[in-house]
Amino acid sequence: MLARKENFRCHSFDIACAPLDIEPRLTRPNPPWTDGQVERMNRTLKEATVRRYYSANHDQLREHLQTIVAA
Repeated sequence: MLARKENFRCHSFDIACAPLDIEPRLTRPNPPWTDGQVERMNRTLKEATVRRYYSANHDQLREHLQTIVAA
């Protein structure tokens, strides 16, 4: 589930979803509970990746991000 606002959408995300046959779903405009669902999922993903990957420098961070995006 993605936020409906265009500034929160990323073309590379759409490209990553396409080969996996994933259809991004957009939230309805204005209901706060869907924004909460999106924010909670983002927090869960962030917590999982921060715990799993520690980056000592930017090069390591780039490698980790490529691994996460490719997953």
